[in-house]
Amino acid sequence: MVEKKKNNIELEQDEHIVFVETDKAIVRDRPIKSLAKAISWRIVGSLDTFLLSYLLIRFIQPEAEHTAVKTAGWIASVEVGTKIILYYFHERAWAMIRWGRVLVRIRRNTPVPKKMFNKMFQVKNSKLAFVTKSKK
Repeated sequence: MVEKKKNNIELEQDEHIVFVETDKAIVRDRPIKSLAKAISWRIVGSLDTFLLSYLLIRFIQPEAEHTAVKTAGWIASVEVGTKIILYYFHERAWAMIRWGRVLVRIRRNTPVPKKMFNKMFQVKNSKLAFVTKSKK
């Protein structure tokens, strides 16, 4: 519930305002980009597991029953290394994609609600700002 306005910013009850002491601009990834990364990583990981399983089962004699445990061990062992390497290149590829990024600019002495400031900069107590408590 909005209680009042301070410096033309709507405040909730007992909400703080942050005045940024320096100009600050950061680039933040939007949540939709994280979701797209998670889905694309899962696709890459699943294809890797399928390919490794297929190749190892074809390599090890598939007609023997006891090879199932051996194959599973091979898959688990090899996949750990390949997933680390694939994840590294997956992250580097996503770092080059500009889609889903937001440039956040806050000018010096611009009043911003503290909750918004903390969310944008992912901080709990920042040395970049001083906080004034809204008066009741």
